[in-house]
Amino acid sequence: MKFKNVVLLFLAFLLNVIAYSQISTEKAQEDLAKTIFKESKEKAKLTSFEKEDGVKKVKNDIPYYSIKFIGKIQFLKAGNIQLMPFLNSAKNSFLEVIDNNGDFYSNGGLFRLVYKDEVLNIEGNIQYIKTENGWKAKTILIAIKENQK
Repeated sequence: MKFKNVVLLFLAFLLNVIAYSQISTEKAQEDLAKTIFKESKEKAKLTSFEKEDGVKKVKNDIPYYSIKFIGKIQFLKAGNIQLMPFLNSAKNSFLEVIDNNGDFYSNGGLFRLVYKDEVLNIEGNIQYIKTENGWKAKTILIAIKENQK
């Protein structure tokens, strides 16, 4: 009886460690899809997601988990998107689809015209922080891949 309780306690501990040791691909995909839809104000959606790599780090006694990914997004509305690399590294500026009212020069390098239903390749990183309630997405950085072929 005592041995059975020890085994059950050990199994519960082991399941807890496994569950919180890394982020599932499904959770990362869900978090990214929500971010894209929200930050684009419902003008873009995630259509493909692939986890390329993941790494767990501890900084100042706080566990972090970072996921590198590639994927595809589909624009649900035509308009101009920002292509400034220095902004893409700090925020997901290209997700803001701006109406094309003639004020933009799409070929000028700062903006790019996207069409309704156009699909672009993306890449990025999701950083999670471990809290008392599990892993929470801390930072999600997305960039348009240079080579769209």
